Amino acid sequence: MKVLLLLAKGFETMEASVFVDVFGRADNDYHYDIKIVKDR
Repeated sequence: MKVLLLLAKGFETMEASVFVDVFGRADNDYHYDIKIVKDR
């Protein structure tokens, strides 16, 4: 599964970390096929 997380210019790291954490838990705990890829 691919998820596109749109972040506005000037976003704070803590604002995005909540979503990355949820996707990571879905992959690890519930075995959803979600991969987190960092760009830049």
